[in-house]
Amino acid sequence: MEDWREEERWLFFSPHDDDLAIGGGLLMAIASAEGVSQRARIVTDGRMGYTSVTGADEIVRVRQEETAASFQVLGVEDYAWYGYPDSQLHLHLGRRAAAQGGQGDPHGVAGFCGLQNSCTAELRSFRPTRVFIMSSADYHPDHKLVHQEVLISLFHAGGDIWPELGPPLEETPRVYEIAAYCPFVEAPDLEIRAGAALFEKKISSIEAFASQAQIAHLVEGLRRGGPVEYVRTFPFTFYDSRRYEALFSPEGG
Repeated sequence: MEDWREEERWLFFSPHDDDLAIGGGLLMAIASAEGVSQRARIVTDGRMGYTSVTGADEIVRVRQEETAASFQVLGVEDYAWYGYPDSQLHLHLGRRAAAQGGQGDPHGVAGFCGLQNSCTAELRSFRPTRVFIMSSADYHPDHKLVHQEVLISLFHAGGDIWPELGPPLEETPRVYEIAAYCPFVEAPDLEIRAGAALFEKKISSIEAFASQAQIAHLVEGLRRGGPVEYVRTFPFTFYDSRRYEALFSPEGG
């Protein structure tokens, strides 16, 4: 990766608990081996991931146990859940005052809740050099909404708004997309290749999610693809009118 820092700090926002292992298990395992400081935040509670009627009441607890086992394989120690309801993120966008006493609102921070509040607070707390999100092309609405809310939270985190969430970022982190289920919107520009041992670590980290009936099918597809992952540098930047001046100059016309 270009612009490598002396102290790298990587922040992963994962819509669901298994997304990172599937799309970025090699990346995270390599980063762990290299001593990169990593933090993973799982946005939803996975309550819609049950595959039997009898398992519906236990699935959140089960998936948390599976996540712990998965991240242990990858060497990731700093992880936590925001606890937003799976498949209901559209009800928790933006930021609003938390309910009195915090009842009924997932992940309140500084008296407020909502995904932009959670992400902005996380960015200011961890102060990452790089941020990883799932591709906006993924079909699942939760993936698209986390992508959207992280990007606007990067804007918030670098400004003076909401000072109770911590001091603004002094520098905007680099942003990257990883893919698990759908192709990238545009071609990726980074390739991660690993040996057999690290690849088996990734596979083991995915197989930890035994409650998910589709995991075996996913593993089969990953084995066909081999020990490789792709990452796309996301062109996160702010508007600057100078970018377009040349289009309207006599030379550019």
